Parts: sequence; structure tokens; C-alpha cells
Amino acid sequence: MTKFLPGQLKDEVKKEYLSRLFIVFLFLLLVVMIISICFLLPSSFLSKVRGSVVDQQLSSIKTVTIKGDSSFAEDIKKINETISALSLSIDNKDQLNSLLKKMLAVKNGDIRISAISLSIDPNRMKVLSVRGISAARDSLIMFVKDIKSLGIFNSVDFPVSNLIKNSNVDFTIGLILNK
Repeated sequence: MTKFLPGQLKDEVKKEYLSRLFIVFLFLLLVVMIISICFLLPSSFLSKVRGSVVDQQLSSIKTVTIKGDSSFAEDIKKINETISALSLSIDNKDQLNSLLKKMLAVKNGDIRISAISLSIDPNRMKVLSVRGISAARDSLIMFVKDIKSLGIFNSVDFPVSNLIKNSNVDFTIGLILNK
């Protein structure tokens, strides 16, 4: 059929044919890409969800590891950070660090200290508050007795309300420092 057309029209028909062929090729490529994206979306979504679940589990494992049996060096580092963050004027930080080290040395494995804070009461006495959780009541009583036996604190304020539960006992101990 192209034999009956003049040469110029033959070239125009070839160009139009190639352009239509190119457009059909691009359209088919677009359709294939859309179909492949539709097939890949569910797996992409599932991998993101699984990744977030793994991240959550990893962070919970890290917090359990941090809260678990940590060494005295880590406890002392945390205490040093707490003390340096305080805006109170402390005459001898080394003395306070040694007091805390002695107190942590008598801590048994059932005691987990969660916070230590230093404040000054109205009588200008420095009060060290220790908060934490004890696995058993007897361990907590032994810890308080050991702190009292150290003789480095003027008084040890241990409320009886700390002894209500038998296990997983939340406690707060107030320690008044010697001058």
C-alpha cells in the first residue's frame, strides 16, 4: 500500500507509525511499572511494620538491660551526672562521691536504685533521697540496716509505709549527711 504513495507522504507515514509505536511502548512500560508497584507495596509496608516492631523490641531490651543488674561503675557514672546537674553548692564533691560509693557497695542484687537526689532542708542540712525498687522486703530491710551501720549519715529516714508490700517494694530513703 505504501507503494502507491509519493515519497514525502511515505516518510510522514513512517514517522507517524514510529511515534505511535513509541507511545504504545511507553504506555505498556507505564502499565508494567504500575502493576509492579502494586505488587511491591504490601511487602514494603510489611517490612516497615516489622522494622518498627524490631526497633521497639530492641529499645525495650536495652531499657531492661540498663535497668537490670548494672555494675557499680555505671551506677557511679549516673550518680556523678546527677550530682553535676545539681545547682546546689557542694563543698567537697569527692567526699560526696565516696559516700555514694560506700552506700552503693552495701547494695545487694535485689535492690534497684532508680533515682538519687540531693536537696537542702530548712535547717540547712543536706538531704540525700534514694528511690528505687526492692525485689523483697527483707532485702530492703537489710539494705537500710547496712546503710545505718556505715555511720556516715546523721540520720536515716525510712518510712514504715515502704514495708507494706512483700515483693517489688517501691521505697524512698532520706539520708541526712554529716557536716
